[in-house]
Amino acid sequence: MHKVLLLLLLLSCMSPQHVIAKECTNYEAYTAESLYPYLSSWKEMHMAYRAYGHCDDGSIAEAFDEAITVLWEKRWDLITEMMNEISTDSGFKRFVLKRVGTETTPINRWRVIVINAKTICPSDAQAFCQQIIDSDPENLQPNNTLKRDAAKDRRAP
Repeated sequence: MHKVLLLLLLLSCMSPQHVIAKECTNYEAYTAESLYPYLSSWKEMHMAYRAYGHCDDGSIAEAFDEAITVLWEKRWDLITEMMNEISTDSGFKRFVLKRVGTETTPINRWRVIVINAKTICPSDAQAFCQQIIDSDPENLQPNNTLKRDAAKDRRAP
């Protein structure tokens, strides 16, 4: 299955239409949204970004949020690989780092990520870990969501 997925990603990256078009086609949207359960490394995530990063909106953005935060939660041992990948591509770096503290991340997953950032941060990822720590769920709300925007909480009904 991984070989088929990688072949699909590579073919999408080589498509001349992909280079020219910035609009996400229905096919690309379907493929991008279907990929996220199979992205198990930062190299694969980077390939998916190159092929479908322009589709990063709505439900597809949520799928990318899911894939990235699952990697942070379950494969913290790959953080150095993530740092290597984001160091070579500033667009990919923005794509990944904008997932820090996203509202779609389940709070239990976010807690694991924060604990990892606080306790087992590789030396080459200190700035990233600090970004995670700075968005620490100390701001947890009783309904298990993160307090993202205090101004929203203060709005009059």
